[in-house]
Amino acid sequence: MDCSTVIAILVIVFAPINSSLEELMFPHGVAEGDTFLPPNDDGSSGRVPISNLFPFFDHNYDSLFVNTNGLLSFGLEVSDYDPLPFPLGDDKLVVAVFWCDVDTTAGGNVTYRELLDNSENVRLFRQADDIVRRSFIHQSRFSAKWMFIATWNKVPFYGARCDALKITNTFQASLVTDGRHSFAIFNYEDINWTTSLVSGGDNSGLGGTPAQVGFNAGDGFNFYAVPESRTGTIVDIDQDSNIGTTGRFLFRIDSSNIIDTGCITEGSVTVFPVSGSMLGGDVVHISRPCLDASSTIVCRFADAEVYGQVVSNTTASCVTPLVFEVGRLPLKMSRNGGESFDFTGIFTYLSPEFISPLVKILDAAEWNQQEPVTIMWDTELLQDYMDNVRIYVYSYKEDLPTGTVELVLVYRSNQMIPYRDGMFKFSRPQPLEGVTYTVGVVRVSQDGPQGQNELALPGMWSDIHNLHWLYPVPDPSTWCGNWLERAKLDLEFLAVTEPCPCTLTQALVDNGRFSPHPLCNLDTPRNCEKFKPGAVHCVRANTPSEMEGGQECCYGKDDNILNVLRSQGGGFAQRRHYYGVLPYKVAGRVPYLSHWLSDILPMEHCCVFSADKCEQYKYVRPSQTCEGYIAPTPAIAAGDPHLVSLDGKEYTFNGVGEYTLLETCNGSFVAQARNAAFDIGLPSTVVTALVALEAGMSDQIQIELSNRRGIDVWYRQESNDSEWTMLEFEETRIAQVDLKGVDGVLPGRQQVGRSSQERSRTFPMWSVLRCVYHGRSAQRVHHAAEKIEGADQRTVRQLE
Repeated sequence: MDCSTVIAILVIVFAPINSSLEELMFPHGVAEGDTFLPPNDDGSSGRVPISNLFPFFDHNYDSLFVNTNGLLSFGLEVSDYDPLPFPLGDDKLVVAVFWCDVDTTAGGNVTYRELLDNSENVRLFRQADDIVRRSFIHQSRFSAKWMFIATWNKVPFYGARCDALKITNTFQASLVTDGRHSFAIFNYEDINWTTSLVSGGDNSGLGGTPAQVGFNAGDGFNFYAVPESRTGTIVDIDQDSNIGTTGRFLFRIDSSNIIDTGCITEGSVTVFPVSGSMLGGDVVHISRPCLDASSTIVCRFADAEVYGQVVSNTTASCVTPLVFEVGRLPLKMSRNGGESFDFTGIFTYLSPEFISPLVKILDAAEWNQQEPVTIMWDTELLQDYMDNVRIYVYSYKEDLPTGTVELVLVYRSNQMIPYRDGMFKFSRPQPLEGVTYTVGVVRVSQDGPQGQNELALPGMWSDIHNLHWLYPVPDPSTWCGNWLERAKLDLEFLAVTEPCPCTLTQALVDNGRFSPHPLCNLDTPRNCEKFKPGAVHCVRANTPSEMEGGQECCYGKDDNILNVLRSQGGGFAQRRHYYGVLPYKVAGRVPYLSHWLSDILPMEHCCVFSADKCEQYKYVRPSQTCEGYIAPTPAIAAGDPHLVSLDGKEYTFNGVGEYTLLETCNGSFVAQARNAAFDIGLPSTVVTALVALEAGMSDQIQIELSNRRGIDVWYRQESNDSEWTMLEFEETRIAQVDLKGVDGVLPGRQQVGRSSQERSRTFPMWSVLRCVYHGRSAQRVHHAAEKIEGADQRTVRQLE
């Protein structure tokens, strides 16, 4: 029998595809309805239209090519048989699962199919979801809507003859997306050769120029290649993994940077969730460290250390500790019990005021009555960590002379309650004689071993509130009278509080110095009726005064400011700023808690529980008039673009490029803008990106248009050498991000139902994200760009 006869038999034998290893390879072949490429050398499927847009390197694509030589491509087919070194230009947008010189004219086959998330494919889609969720900790809710599977089954190398035809490779690429994020799953069942004869290989398919695995954006700049690519060791990729499953690799490929899930021995890690309450109790996962069963995890949040657990070979978890401060704090992780902290990340602690409480107290209006009080809690968040819980109540105490602050345990339920019950009824306990508990919080927590601090265990919190419902103040009127005597000796702070805007219109525009009050604003009219009768909108000063006070300003239907002496809806002066004062963790400066003790608690005792003292309270916490208020001067960029400078001069500027939009006289604050052509052949331009920095005081922040997401927000440290990081508002579901010297606030999601292209064309940037700079020079620049409309449809990169 000659060699050609053997080849003919091999083609017949290998046509049916063996998909027995379903635990690694996704099902494929005739039974799955795959499309087969005809036997070929250096060929492709031709353009394959796909049902869903697929995000790749921050662009969306509606078709792709399946290329015989071990890769998928967008825009054009790739017939090159030599795996060229990345990066490549010439619009070669490729997903190289195993780029090598495949020849199926002598055996093996290449197949593909598109799948939609429907009842027939539920199991397969859930399998893909599980792969992504386990490996990318911030994708715990990922749910694929579209999948594309391409398989190279028992394919030989070009030039193989006779016995060499038995040396074959079997591998697979699966693309999955939920429409926003996309991932590539590479499965390597059996890899035996890396090189064809024309690429310098020998008769066993080794040597020469070996295969390449990775991704290329086609712009000659952006790419990712597996380190072993184009080396002899790539033949062992079927014995390796970056997610702990031998033969499987996973990559996130929708953004401008490909994200590899492989582990590291030191460096930056991924943290999820990225934020939580400063009271602690959140379970935080840290991904990317190389771990094993012997790893002893210690996490250091700022200066507080806690022990953690190994979740997988690339993920650990820790419970956030109580810190009494807010902001982006360093997170360091040790895998050797604290001997060295080789992994670094960032965790953002938020004020309890800005976190929706997971423990809710029912019938709050009747807390001061004698009836039992019922609490309810979320029964899903911590179901993986606890079966039974205890209920704890803590009182917040601070001592101004010494500066000390603490949470004191004042109640602990005797019995354990099944976590899934989600409910507990308090019977009012007898308080200790002579002890008064005022401001506090309820915690539902896992119960640890005897002697273990329950605050170190996973737990959920209620909102901060008056403990009068649990430990009533015997005589609120007397309590208020004593407080008033002390408050009358501390009124100097009133002279330096920020003057309020005179009108509601000014308050809405002056969002560099004032932010909407969460208890009463134009979006919450019912809250205004309840908490500020007569007001339609209230704002608070963003920064504390020289004496660490705050300011609350409320406005009526006639647009004018309200005075609390004449209207219940008027605002109060605040002795302690609601957001705290740096340095935190000191009595009088703790975010929200100090404000509760000094302002909200006495208001409730004086105006709710003993209304006869309310007029006196109003005189020590009066409404601030707008005397001395200086309204901000807006600068506007709109249209193509038409500019109005801070001194009111009008310009039209159609330049293309990056320009300084605003700079203070001493250069301490700079805002730059990028102009791009509105459309090809048109002379008009539009602003597509803004970047701002207060030298020495703030992180650098940039807002730019994205053809996929509408708006992207990036930040980096003041040094131009640091890396940019995207703020993923939708992914984290947070509305405010605290950076160094600047807050990014997302007011709402009014146009969620519109396409990203529509949003990028019509959505004013300033209504999507408001950036509030904290520094003094920045406070004088209220609106460098008050309104920026219009955008091109191209993806723009950060200003360098």
